[in-house]
Amino acid sequence: MGGYKSLPFATYDLAVYLPGGAVLLVLAQYTLETMLGTPFLPEVSHFGSELVDGIILAVLWLSASYLLGHLGAYLSSLIIEKFVHNVLSYPSSVWLRKEQYVLEGIPSGQFLKNFFREKAKESFEKHRGRVTSWFAFGFFFPVWIPFAIFFWLRPVGFYDPKLPDGLLGDVRREFKKVSNSVLVEEGTRWEKMVEHYVANNCPEAYQRMYNYLVIYGALRLLAFILIVASWIILAKSATALLSSSGFEFSLRRGTIFIGTSIAGYFAILAFAKFNRRFFEECVLALLLAGKTPSGPRTIKKPYRSWGAGQA
Repeated sequence: MGGYKSLPFATYDLAVYLPGGAVLLVLAQYTLETMLGTPFLPEVSHFGSELVDGIILAVLWLSASYLLGHLGAYLSSLIIEKFVHNVLSYPSSVWLRKEQYVLEGIPSGQFLKNFFREKAKESFEKHRGRVTSWFAFGFFFPVWIPFAIFFWLRPVGFYDPKLPDGLLGDVRREFKKVSNSVLVEEGTRWEKMVEHYVANNCPEAYQRMYNYLVIYGALRLLAFILIVASWIILAKSATALLSSSGFEFSLRRGTIFIGTSIAGYFAILAFAKFNRRFFEECVLALLLAGKTPSGPRTIKKPYRSWGAGQA
């Protein structure tokens, strides 16, 4: 296997776009039919055969699920991923800061407390007053309580880089083979160049990197879906309140809301964890690229982008 291969229908489509889009389609059906009273399922009866009509309906649903999965993945990258990177920073930035702490002789535990406390304050000052920030703040309303507990307890070990301490010098030396103009520093997004370099020069790492990409893409979309589902539950209760039936935030619906919100919160944390593991795999592959017992290997096939997921 040499380099990344651009496939018309890959694992990411099967594991992320199709199932995620199908769930979003079901949520849309539930919302339209139970809250607005609008029929959702199309009637296909043009060919006079139940088999043909069923096949056409299945194709329509699969196509709609796939397209809606693309839309959901895009929205999750704009909302979930940006939120995580604004609050916790990019995995590469966390690792660089930790390397600096190690050079200064500061313990890892103290690093975590200091870094994320400083990052939270920095993010608040940077985004305070922005309309988009208030929108994101409102969108995450169903998970406010879990997040409040998170900032109180600061359980950030899942985002703590697990790379061996002291690799910064080696990484900077190897990165010079990739670029002489981009520096391995915070804010340069140097890790994106590492992904492309590793894709073409260390095919052995490809499968692990791609697996992490699929996993964190699926978790990112799952977090988005769960928060949307929480909002649908709230909207359903508000609709019942405004109707003649009166307020109906039942115990069952309340339990589902709490469970969905907590699940959405943990999906966000899981996305952050596997996003970190993807970065770490890229860094280790950079240090090992071409270093096989038989000597450096030349990959003839050019790198072609996945077309799915942004780290």
